[in-house]
Amino acid sequence: LEFLLNALSLCKIPVELHLLGMLDDSYKEFLNKNFPFANNHLLVLHSFLPHHQLSDFISKFDIGLAIEENLNENKTLTISNKILQYTQAGLPVLATDTMGQREVADFFPKSMRIVDIHDVSEWEKSIAYLSTIDQSEKENQKVKYQEVFSWAAQEEKLNGLISKYL
Repeated sequence: LEFLLNALSLCKIPVELHLLGMLDDSYKEFLNKNFPFANNHLLVLHSFLPHHQLSDFISKFDIGLAIEENLNENKTLTISNKILQYTQAGLPVLATDTMGQREVADFFPKSMRIVDIHDVSEWEKSIAYLSTIDQSEKENQKVKYQEVFSWAAQEEKLNGLISKYL
């Protein structure tokens, strides 16, 4: 999130950032001290939600944010749950540049933007672009998610691989 705070400090487009989860008091204090409120941005903290409420909750927002640092091979190669949840909900996604996130973004060239975590100018351009994604593209994204990433699609692929190699 620290990278996002840097990007938002230069971003002229007003952004309402919603964070969901359990934050300890010291991190809440850090966010409130370092969040660029002066740029007309708003920070909203939400408490933890049960998993079954998550899809409905995130579908109400405009853009999903999938920030992953290239700290180790696991973070670089894996696909995060959040990027898939945003995609399933039809949210355009701003994601940092990891191999796993690029793999997902290749399926959604219109509704997903990959940014270099250190290039804050890319963040603002991507936020501006993603805020223009229309409802028809969001619906296309949901359909593509079902075709490629849903459990049903993955189960079919897995069964095909098992049949082929066993």
